[in-house]
Amino acid sequence: MTHEAMVGKENVLLNNAASDHEVIPFASIRDRITACVNKAIDSETASLEKSAYNSRKMKELTSKISHKCVQSAQDISNDFKFVAQCVGALKSDGMNLLSNSSCVWDANVDGNCMVRWENKSAIFVVYIWGLQLYSSA
Repeated sequence: MTHEAMVGKENVLLNNAASDHEVIPFASIRDRITACVNKAIDSETASLEKSAYNSRKMKELTSKISHKCVQSAQDISNDFKFVAQCVGALKSDGMNLLSNSSCVWDANVDGNCMVRWENKSAIFVVYIWGLQLYSSA
C-alpha cells in the first residue's frame, strides 16, 4: 500500500471515529485545567516556599510541573492532545520574563490557558494547549 493510500485510510478511520464522538470545546474544560495547573505548581513547590530556591532545582521543578500538568489534563479529557510548557525564574532586581507562543488550530474546539504563580523568590508561568483529536467536520 502506498503512503498516500495509508494516509487516506487513516483519515477515513479518524473521520469515522469523529462522527461517533461528541466534539467538546476546550473552553468547557478550561477552568478544570487551570485548577490542575495550580495544584501541580503548589504540590511541587510546597516544600520550597519557606527557603530560597536553588537555581539547580529550577530545571527539575519545571520538568516535574509540566509533566504533572499534562497528566492531570489527560485525566480530565482524552479528547485532546495536550502540550505543556513551564517557565520558571528566580526573582532578582530588574528581572524580566518574556515568553511567546504561536500555533494554528480550530478556535471552535481547541484552546489554551496560562497560569502565573509566584512567591517572594520565584515565578512560574505554565501554558497548556489542548488540541482536539476529533474533527468537528
